[in-house]
This record gives sequence, structure tokens and C-alpha cells, in this order.
Amino acid sequence: MKKYRGSPLALFIFLGILLSESVWGNTLQFRAGDEISVFSDKAYRRDAGRLFEAVGNVVISHHNDTLYGESASLNIETGELLVEGNVRYITENMTLYGSKIFYNIKDKKLKVHNARVISSGYYVVSKLISREKKDLYNATEAEYTTCRDCPESWSVFGQDVELTPKQYIRIKHALVKINGVVVLYLPYVIFPIKKERESGLLFPKFSTSFSEGVSYQQPWFWAIADDKDATVTPAFFGKRGMGSELQYRQIFTPDSWFEFNSLSLMDKEYSPYSDFNDHSFYRAYLNYEHNWQADNNNQHHLKMSYLRDNDILNDFSDFTDEYQRNASVGLSAFWDRRFENFDFSFRTSYQKNTLQEETLSFDDKYVQTVPQFSFSVMPTSLLRSKSFGMKRLSFGMELEGSSFRQNHQEEDLYLRNAHRTHIAPYLNWDIGYLGPIHIQSQAEFAHQKYWFRDSKEDSMEKYGTTLTTELKLELEKVIGLSYREKIEFERIPEEEKKKIKEAALKSEEELKYQEHLIGKLADIEKNQEIEGVVKERFGYKHAQELKLLHHYTTVEKIFGNKKFAEQIESSQGWFDYKDAVKTKEHLAGDVSSSTNIPVLNTLEFQWNNSVIKKTSRGQNSFADNTTLRDNFIYSKVAHFDLSQGIELRSSDSQEEDWQDRLTRLKVETGFSIMDVGIFLREYYFHQTSSHIMDLVFRYTHQLGYLSLTHRWNDSVSPNQKDLILKSETRVFPSILFGYNLDYDLLEKRQTAARYSALYSPANNCWQLELNYRQDLVDNQFSFAFLVNFSDNRFTGVSR
Repeated sequence: MKKYRGSPLALFIFLGILLSESVWGNTLQFRAGDEISVFSDKAYRRDAGRLFEAVGNVVISHHNDTLYGESASLNIETGELLVEGNVRYITENMTLYGSKIFYNIKDKKLKVHNARVISSGYYVVSKLISREKKDLYNATEAEYTTCRDCPESWSVFGQDVELTPKQYIRIKHALVKINGVVVLYLPYVIFPIKKERESGLLFPKFSTSFSEGVSYQQPWFWAIADDKDATVTPAFFGKRGMGSELQYRQIFTPDSWFEFNSLSLMDKEYSPYSDFNDHSFYRAYLNYEHNWQADNNNQHHLKMSYLRDNDILNDFSDFTDEYQRNASVGLSAFWDRRFENFDFSFRTSYQKNTLQEETLSFDDKYVQTVPQFSFSVMPTSLLRSKSFGMKRLSFGMELEGSSFRQNHQEEDLYLRNAHRTHIAPYLNWDIGYLGPIHIQSQAEFAHQKYWFRDSKEDSMEKYGTTLTTELKLELEKVIGLSYREKIEFERIPEEEKKKIKEAALKSEEELKYQEHLIGKLADIEKNQEIEGVVKERFGYKHAQELKLLHHYTTVEKIFGNKKFAEQIESSQGWFDYKDAVKTKEHLAGDVSSSTNIPVLNTLEFQWNNSVIKKTSRGQNSFADNTTLRDNFIYSKVAHFDLSQGIELRSSDSQEEDWQDRLTRLKVETGFSIMDVGIFLREYYFHQTSSHIMDLVFRYTHQLGYLSLTHRWNDSVSPNQKDLILKSETRVFPSILFGYNLDYDLLEKRQTAARYSALYSPANNCWQLELNYRQDLVDNQFSFAFLVNFSDNRFTGVSR
């Protein structure tokens, strides 16, 4: 047996710890089985052991709950416990602070005076918090907020408050306070304090209009199940009267869902009839939409909307704009099936045009597509080789069958009721490189045939073949090397060191007020050391493309119905772009087609330039297998593209100047340097000296941004010349001002304007937004009070 060779003093200390009942000044004074344990500095028993008192650093453990205080008294017979002096009650869900706690160890009833509740996502202060049932706390004269470090920023006060941990907080007769000032009264409100959705009242919506008065909407949310919910919103629309909104949503998979939305009211201010006699008129807007996607190769989508009168789209645009993509309402649906080498799709629509004088009637002249089938073959390689002239040959094709009809056939001016087939096979021929010049060609044959519902009308057929040959020369120049280099701080000159320290302090000071934080970070140590500085260098590449394209229509034939042949020479006579006569498409009167290059016999020159910026990412040691693949970030900082065509003479054409054979000139350019970006797109038509131009200027700075758009089109009648201004400016750190303006330069009038002010304190706990909107119809004022519920998503009282 080995002998002990340690110090005798260490042995005495070890034995003293084993024999002592006190470790670090806190002693187990009382224990009743595994249910309750009391630790304190001192303890006393009174009344024949019925009363137990603990003094000094009291810690009481009861099941999963723990109580802390300076003193405690326990009645062993009744189980009543009083803890006083800087008390704390800790559960698995939250922590309660107070001046004293009454706790019953038998039924776990609880009362905390001058209480504070601190949890991971909210903060409650109350005169008294009591618990009569498990997981149900009642608070008297309580205030709730999500700002734990700044409770005076915003809060909701209520005389009677119910709190269910990980569920919700219910407040009766709630007063919303901002910086201690009451700004809103709500009779009843529920705040979710859990991840799961909960049924209950949502924040109300307010709006005010100079012509319609004040509107009030009170949404009620019903969490039916995890995959479905509904929102019912009774509403008072000012002078218009009572109404309601309804929303129902259900999701089956992330890509399969359906949604129903409706708005209805008895409108006292509106009637489509001339003999309006103060009776309410029923108005409604309904919208249904669903999407089904079994996998990446199967998708079905359907959208259906209904309105009783067309004017509801303008009168309630705040509601309808979310669901209206254009001026048509009705049914539209499609189904797409994708295979490895081909696609199949089915589309149909039956809609109503809302841009008509009769607000209640159906536009019988509107052309419906009922239905349309399409089949497309992906480009399939027929030949591959390394030989010049036969590098690659591929084949593709599009097939389509469509039926167009009006609700009631009316064909005085145009033939609008027809069946159409469309066949368009094409051949792509990659010839290869001739020195540095790449040569390729495409041949496309398009055939359409039309049968008309009117038996008196003959059918019509048209077909044509278009050849496009392209010669392309690519030039590149690389400027600079992109890399990151870390330089030790000692190697940097003193003057530069001073600038780096000032910049670092400024950057860290700004970090204290980040949008994703609730509250602000603590002050930063100003004498902290900087280990090194990362020097970043950028590389640039100037890429040029010089293209010479020849567009040539070998043949285009039209025979059959002469009325329809004349009709499709104008874009107003088309069903869609497939009806265009290719050799005359640029003359059809449509804005988009007028910018196309004529394909009869035209030579087009393109010069495309772009400047690419190359930025080093730096190596990420936490990401696997990305060192070579994700080393750099590429961004386009400038571009300049030019396109000009000239129509070639045919052998039988009359003599004409070459200027008369010039097609439209297209210039597209833009750049983004530092905080400034400019974009220009210009189409110039030589024969008419007209323009289609979009000019955009954007300036972004630390305090906001400024965007100015000028649109000019004098190729159509009436001419268009508009100015659109959008701006946001942070005049003060917590206030963001916004101003939007739409101005008609020809009419010299303002068509729309919007003024806004957003107040957001530095702690990012809440936001207050004010809006004033003007247009040619009405002026409207609205506001929104939004609260950050710890998930960086603002919700609340809105317009």
C-alpha cells in the first residue's frame, strides 16, 4: 500500500469540506423529500416547527421552479410561502422579478407584487401578477412591450391582462403608448408570444379620405390548422357604409396551395344608375387562385376573379391592386407538362374587359382564348463534329392550336372568331470559327392557317421562311488583378493608421444601430487594437462583341381570306404576335414591334460593350469545396450597346437614297460608379425623326436615394412625355421622408404624388408611418403603427 506524501494542511482542508454543511456561504436548511429544498445563510423554526424562516441569500427549489429572495417564511401545514427582498421566480418559460412573492407549494398558486416579466421576446411590468391556474397569469395595471431595454419606447397598457407563456397576451381596454404618451385605445387586443399561429383579433386598419371620410376595419384571424387559416374583417367604409373582407388560405405542399379573397359592401355613395335615390348599392370583388405542382415537370395554375361593377377597381384599389395583374377579370388557367425533349401545355381564358363605359355590362367584343394547346420540341442535336462548316446542327419545333371567340359574335370591322393552327420548325446551324470570327445561322419556317366561325368567310393560310446569319467577333481586355492582402498594422504609415482608426470607430458606431437588432449595442472600447488591415484590389474586363447579322425572308405567302389578310397588317387586328406579317411587322403600329429589325432583307450591325468588375471573395474556411469555384464575384459596372440596320435593295426596287432604307437606331447604355447609376435606352426612327426613350438616373447615399425617370415617346399619337421622381431622405437619424411624383410634361400637370414620413427609433422596436397621396381622382391620408415582435417582422395598426 502506497503512503500519503501530500501536505498535512491540504488533508485537513479536504476533510473540512466533506464534514461541512455550508459551501460558499449558502447552506441547505430544509428539505421535504424531492419536492422542496431551501438554501439560505440562516434559518429558524417557530410555533413548534410549523413555521420555518430563512434569512440571507434564500434559494427555494420546488419541482422545476426556483425562487430567490433575501428572506422567506414557510407555513409547513398550509404550504404558504412568502419571499421578500429583490425576489425572483424562475420557470422554464420566463423569469418574474418583484418586491415580494406569495407562493403555495401545494397548489402552486402565485402572487408577485411590483412584478416584472422578462422573457426571450417580451417584457411585462405590472402592479400585481397572480397565477390561479397552471400556465395562466393575470396581471393588474400592466404594460406589455417587446423592447426589453427601452420599455418607454412603446408599450400597451391595460387594467386587466392575461398572459399564457409560449402562447399569447390578452389585454382588455388597451392603451397604446409611444414614449409614454397614449396614442390609441383598443377595447381588446391579443399579442402572440409564441412561434405558432393563434386565433384572435389583429390590429385594426384605419384610413381617411377627404371625399369619403374615415374608414375602420377590424380583422379577426382564425388559425384553423397548421395548413389552413382564415381572416374575417368587418369594416366601416366612412360615407360608403358597412362592408367586410374575407380571406381563406390553405397549403398542401410548398408549391401547391389555394387562396380565396373577397370584398363586399352596401355602398351608400355609389350607383351605376342615373336615377340614384339614396338607396345602397351592393358591390363585390371576389378572387380565387390556386397552384398545383406535383414535381418539377408538372404544374397547374388557375386564377378566377369576379366584380359586380368595374369602378370598384379604382374605388378600392388598396384591396384590388394586390390581386389584379391587368385590366381583365375572369378565368385564366394553364397546365404545363415537361418531358426530357419536349413540352406540352394547355391554356384557356374567359375574361371581362374592365376598360369600358358600361360598368355593369360584359364586353361581348372581348376576344376569349378557349382553349390553346401547344407542343414544343427542345433543340435536338442532329450532328456534331470538329470540322468547320458542320460543328453542330440541331433541330426544334413549335406546334400550337388555338380557338378564339367573342361572347356574342360581332365581326363588323374585324374577324374575331376563328380557329388557328401554328407550325414552326427551325434549324440551328453552328458553322464554326473562321479565324477569330464565329459564324452561325438559323432557318425558321412558320405556317398559320385560320378557319372562321362565320360560314360565309373563307379560310386563310400564310407561311414564310426566315434566315438569320450571324458573324461575331469577340474582343476582351483585362485590366488589373483582383486579390485581397492582409497587411500588419505596424507596417502602415502613421498618417494612414490615424485614418484607419477613425474609420473603424465610425463603422462600429454605426453597427450599434442595425435594422435586425432590437435595442442597441453597448459602447465600443475606443482604445482597442487593430491587428491588421485588408487591402482589396479589383480587376476589370472590357468585353466587346462585333456582330454582323443578315435577316432574310426567302418566301412569305398569304392566300385565302383577303379581309383578314388586310386586318393583320395592323397590330389591332392580331390575336397575338404570331399573326403578324413578318416582313411588315415593324410597320404594324405596335410599340414593341416597331422597335424590331425588318426581316425582309436587312443587314444589321451590332456593337456590344460591357465592363465587368471582378472582386475577390477571400477564402471561407467554413465552406467546403468552394475555394476555386467561389473565389470571385463578378458584376457589370458599365455597358454600351448599339444596333443599326439597313434594308438592302432588291433587283426590282426603285432608286432611293440609302438614308431612307435605314431601320431604327437602338442605343442602350448605362453605368454604375460608386453611388451613382445612369441608364439610357433610345430608339430613333430616321424616316419620321421620332423617338422612344427611357432615361433613368439614380443616386444612393447614406441618408437615402433619389431616382429620376424620363419617358419620351413621340412615335405614337398622342405623344407621351412623363417625368417620374422617387426619393427617400433621412433628415434625422430616426425619421425617413419619402416623396414620389408623376408629372405629365405635355399636359404640364401632376398626375400623382405621394408624401411619406417614417419614424423609427434607433432601438428598432416600432415604427410610425404617415402617408398622403394625391391623384386625379382623390386625396387620401393614411398612417401605420408597426411593432417589431422580436422576429424582425413589423406588424400592427395600418391604413
